[in-house]
Amino acid sequence: MSDDLSACVSPEFFRTFSIPANSVIHSEFGPGPLHNCWPNPCVREYLAHDPPLAGVNLAYEYSLRDLAGFHKPFARRGIIYTEFTGTPAEAAACCAAMLEVSKEYAERVWGR
Repeated sequence: MSDDLSACVSPEFFRTFSIPANSVIHSEFGPGPLHNCWPNPCVREYLAHDPPLAGVNLAYEYSLRDLAGFHKPFARRGIIYTEFTGTPAEAAACCAAMLEVSKEYAERVWGR
């Protein structure tokens, strides 16, 4: 489900309009991911959906500055996947950073 505009306005706007509408759709068709390829001021609100989102889809170029904000709210809660629109060097750097985060998560969750 794409919710670019509402997710960019403000957390209050997202809580008032998007969460109720998105939750109705997810109740009818089953939970799925939320797409937002712009900044993410509503990261914590993404988790207020009922039923919960299955994950989020982000655009690297526009969400890069927000990625650190997903760490705590999304711990063990969902899947975050990005679309790389940057240069090959930027994609490689992002993949290296995600690999380090993945290693840390695996160690914490599975003790490896």
